[in-house]
Amino acid sequence: MLETGNGYDNWMIDLKNALLDKGDFNVILVDWSVGANQDYGQSAGNTRLNGAIIANFINFLIYHSGNSGQSAADKFYFIGFSFGAQISGFAGRRLQEKYEMKLGRITGKNHCLHLFICLFTDMTHALAAVHDSKYQGELNSERTSD
Repeated sequence: MLETGNGYDNWMIDLKNALLDKGDFNVILVDWSVGANQDYGQSAGNTRLNGAIIANFINFLIYHSGNSGQSAADKFYFIGFSFGAQISGFAGRRLQEKYEMKLGRITGKNHCLHLFICLFTDMTHALAAVHDSKYQGELNSERTSD
């Protein structure tokens, strides 16, 4: 399957639709095609920048939703495949370091060899962010590490 990083790959649309079939979530697909479609080393380097941009966006959403702090960040669940897993980890790290909040969960698959360190990771197959208060109880009950 060709990965373009543009947020419109068929598997991402299928995943979004499956999530929306399960519940009333806000699903965000990330188009980082300009950063993704470079040579491997440059694409790998671009994951850190994209993670920072996404962390800033999550902070913006939290701030403008009238919620604040960790209880709002706990409701975000990132799913990343390959470099998307790295971007998710970098977003989580940036959110923690700059805004003192931790994402509720990161699930990643095929996390690009040994080049990166993710936050809380749950290695399975599937960048989408899921936000919903009803799902939070399930996320916390499944958490195995911080």
